[in-house]
Formats: sequence, C-alpha cells, structure tokens
Amino acid sequence: MNSISWIFIGCLITYIILICIGLRFPKGAEDWPFDRAATLYMFITMSATLLVITLLWYVSTIIQWPDINTMMSYVLLIGFILLIVIGLFASSDVRSRGV
Repeated sequence: MNSISWIFIGCLITYIILICIGLRFPKGAEDWPFDRAATLYMFITMSATLLVITLLWYVSTIIQWPDINTMMSYVLLIGFILLIVIGLFASSDVRSRGV
C-alpha cells in the first residue's frame, strides 16, 4: 500500500469515530459539549477532507503522473505567475495593509 492509501484509511477511520461519537450523544445539545455550529463545522470539515482525499486517491490511480522535477517546475511556475498577478491587480489599499 502506498502513503495515500494509508491517509485514506486513516481519514475513513476518523470519520467512523466521529459517527460513533454522534451516535453516543443522540440528544444533541443536551449531552454534547459543543454548540450546533461547532458540530456542523466539524462534520463539514471532515466530510470535505474525506472527499478530497478520496478524489486524490482516485485520480492517482487513473493518471500516470510525470516525475517530481517536472511537477515541481509547474507548481513553482504557476505560483510565481499567481504572485505576479496578485501584485499587479491588488489594490494599493490591500498592499499597504499587508493583507
């Protein structure tokens, strides 16, 4: 098994643990120490993480990726271009605040 499979299995186990916690506190706000917004945030975050990792795993099985040097060259090039575009089109107010 490769590392993405272990990450996928770990996220799936964490998700199952969260579901078991949800079943442990069926009354919701009466037993659960967090409010509804925090609980919803945890559920959405875990679901999105699991979805992204599942999609990455699926894509890695069907696509033959180039070597790491080529990928890093593309990533650095795209990052550099994005920094230049943000620097050119960001308003002066944003640049002066440091945001």
